[in-house]
Amino acid sequence: MPRSLSKYFFLGLWFCSSSFVWASPRPAHLDSFHTTAPQRSFSSMEATVFRSFRGWYRSHSSLTAPLFDYGLREAAWRLADRLAHRQIRSLPHRWVIPALWLSGRSDHQIRIFAMAFRTPQELTRSLQRALASRLAGQRPNFFGLAVVSHRVNVCLMILARRGVILRPIARLWRVGDIARVEGRLLPGFKHPKLVLGTPHGKVIRPKVQLDAKGYFSASWRVRWGGKTQVQIMVEDDKGPWISAQWDLWSWAHKQKQRTVWRRLWVYYLKQLSYNTTTPSRTRQRWNSRTAAHRLWQIVNQQRQLRKLPQLRRHPTLDALAQAHANDMVREQFFAHTSPQQGSFTERFQTLGWRVRAAHENIVVAFSPKEAYQYWYQSPSHRSNLIAKRLKLTGVGAAIDSTGAIFFVQVYVRK
Repeated sequence: MPRSLSKYFFLGLWFCSSSFVWASPRPAHLDSFHTTAPQRSFSSMEATVFRSFRGWYRSHSSLTAPLFDYGLREAAWRLADRLAHRQIRSLPHRWVIPALWLSGRSDHQIRIFAMAFRTPQELTRSLQRALASRLAGQRPNFFGLAVVSHRVNVCLMILARRGVILRPIARLWRVGDIARVEGRLLPGFKHPKLVLGTPHGKVIRPKVQLDAKGYFSASWRVRWGGKTQVQIMVEDDKGPWISAQWDLWSWAHKQKQRTVWRRLWVYYLKQLSYNTTTPSRTRQRWNSRTAAHRLWQIVNQQRQLRKLPQLRRHPTLDALAQAHANDMVREQFFAHTSPQQGSFTERFQTLGWRVRAAHENIVVAFSPKEAYQYWYQSPSHRSNLIAKRLKLTGVGAAIDSTGAIFFVQVYVRK
């Protein structure tokens, strides 16, 4: 077969197979975190890094070494290969998430160590410094690593803190179907919650059934078409956090199934495009004080449109939020739990307040408007933005050397 025709032959074969799959009564497993990742063999350099990594955890008996995960290994290999070939120079969100998606994982709590090195000794020293300063502070329980040599030697390691193991979940649904999520809690975690962010901005929390062995399930009827963001919330001894996050897509009965799947696939291919020449945006210069004030104004403007009570800023809460924003920039981490100051619950308890509810939103963006958009697209963050009973707030912002703004907003109900 001529080479020019072979591409169209396999493309047609793929479409025929997809039509056959969709004709079956049971939805296909087009999920983002249960695909089988290729089990690449370890190189000698990767084995050296693996031993150094495990050795560091053995020397710290108070910490449990993470388990190796082939999905995270594949995601690390994809990103390291691009860095080594200089197809990208940094790891923004739009590169990391598609790599995790295509490699079979959709973890929310991740940390990444990436380094170009010349000698193994240089790499080992830097990795151990990173583990001591920030990588191990989030107590990851799974990891994957890759070392790629091309123009430069690049080592990339992904560490994830995962609270649940989920069973295969269909990513595409028809309106009217009953969607179902099943999984198992990992040891040390409790109180699983399911949060759905609908295309219309409404937050839905289906009831989760949990048995004595840690297996849980939740189901709901799909009543809308478009993208639904799904989050699994769990709790541990440091407080509540998001364990997994992914998207579900649904369509009405009159829509063509093949068109919906093709749009979804093209969307992720665009995210993984090799073309890195993006037009530069003219960014407004912000300082920490004006950025925090502007974010507070945007949140209240959106609450006013929904006829919700305005959030009043409190100086004590402002100081709490600003301290955490400064801590994230200074210590170079992004999480609700600080390696030095502890979780949000621990930091809030230092105020000595007795309140009915307290929540915290964090985000990294280049403007207050962008920060609000990120929060609004996340169900758990959006629920804090539009909660009717939250009345007090504190806002903080800190800017790092690249111009990125670390926003923190605290919400309190007395």
